[in-house]
Amino acid sequence: GLGFFVLFLLSIDLFVHSKKHVGFVIFSWTCLVLSHNITAAIGSGIGLLFFFMLAIKSKDKKKLFLQFIISGLLVTLLTAFFWVPVVFETAQTKLVQLTEDYTHFFPTFRELIYSTWRFGPFKEGISPGKMSPQIGIVHSFIFVFSLFVVSFFVLFKKSYAYKNFILFFLIFGVICFFLASPFSLFIWDNFYPLRFIQLPWRLVGYIAISA
Repeated sequence: GLGFFVLFLLSIDLFVHSKKHVGFVIFSWTCLVLSHNITAAIGSGIGLLFFFMLAIKSKDKKKLFLQFIISGLLVTLLTAFFWVPVVFETAQTKLVQLTEDYTHFFPTFRELIYSTWRFGPFKEGISPGKMSPQIGIVHSFIFVFSLFVVSFFVLFKKSYAYKNFILFFLIFGVICFFLASPFSLFIWDNFYPLRFIQLPWRLVGYIAISA
C-alpha cells in the first residue's frame, strides 16, 4: 500500500508538470485503493492536497482540475467492487471494535527515534521480540537536515523552485510524527474518524516516506 502511495504521488507530479500522464494517475490511484483500504483513505487524502499544492500555480489549472476530477470518478467506478462492501458491510465485522484499541498502540518517543529491530507483534512497554516502530536513523537525519535547508532558503532566498515541495512533506511528516506519538491522544479521543487508522504506529511509514 505504501509503495502504491509513492507511485500515486509520482503520477500526480508528472501529470501536473507534463499534462500527459492522466492514465498513470488513474492506474496508480486504482492500485492504491485496491491495495489496502486504510492506506488508500490516507493516501488519497494526502494525494489530493499534494495535487492542489502543485496545480494551484499552474496556468492551466482549470483543465488540470477537470481532468483530475474525472480521473477520480473513473477510479471510484473501477474500484467500486472493493470499497462499496467496506462502506455498507462494516457493521457486520469487528472493525468498529478494533477502533477502540488505539490507546495500546502508541510507540514512545524513544521507540520512534530508535528501537532494536525484532519480528514479534507490537505491544505496550518492554516485551521480548517486540517489533520496532522506529522511523529510521537515516530518515531522521534527512528530515532534520531538510529543516535546515528550508530555513536557509526561507531566510536568505526569495524564490526556490522546490521550497513548497519540501515544505509540504516536512509538514506532512511532522503531523504524522505527532499523531503517532502519545502526545496526540487527546486528538484520537475527540476526533472519531482518526480511530479507523486503528494503529498509531502505522503512521511511521508515512513519516519515512515524507523524509
